Amino acid sequence: MTQVQSLVPHLGMDEKVTRSAAESLIQLFADEFALQFKTWNLSYNIVGPRFYQIKEMLCEQTNCLKKLSESTSVQIRNLGVRVPAVNEVLRMSKVEPPKSDFVDEDYVLTTLLKDHETILQNLMREQDKLLTQVKEYIVQDFILDVIKAHLKMAWTLRSHLEIIPPSQQQWGQQYGQQQGWQQQQQWGQPSGQQGQWQQGYPQ
Repeated sequence: MTQVQSLVPHLGMDEKVTRSAAESLIQLFADEFALQFKTWNLSYNIVGPRFYQIKEMLCEQTNCLKKLSESTSVQIRNLGVRVPAVNEVLRMSKVEPPKSDFVDEDYVLTTLLKDHETILQNLMREQDKLLTQVKEYIVQDFILDVIKAHLKMAWTLRSHLEIIPPSQQQWGQQYGQQQGWQQQQQWGQPSGQQGQWQQGYPQ
């Protein structure tokens, strides 16, 4: 059996720099791959009145995570390092496995948001390390792009969990009523005048 060995790329980087950058990317790939499968799995096992809306969002995020996983694989191979196998991914990933059951909407949104925030926390640390200690700027720029993608996905998930406090709801209603009254004052005509507009509403 022929032994396959990858050629070590000569990129003008110190071996320590290459090894540190590769470690960061391998951990990122493990988390991206695991979160991609978890998001896809939950999109089919979610139940509740918002099933269709949330499923569509999770399908979009699954595709985004797939692209991030592929891009991370390319970055790993650029450094001459092997992409982890599935069993290695499951062992390394910090993403919590999904429940083996049907799940409600709040669980799906909460657990995925937690996973994205965990990945973001790790990426922030790795970005700082690559920039200040290792001084590897190519991978650092790639990680910055990944951070932006996870920030957007986390924001989308968080928006489904946020609730407007009653005090703000009351303020919004009062503001809307005030704006409506001002428009009526601006557009309306005197009650004795016949025309197309009266009291701000079309006849």
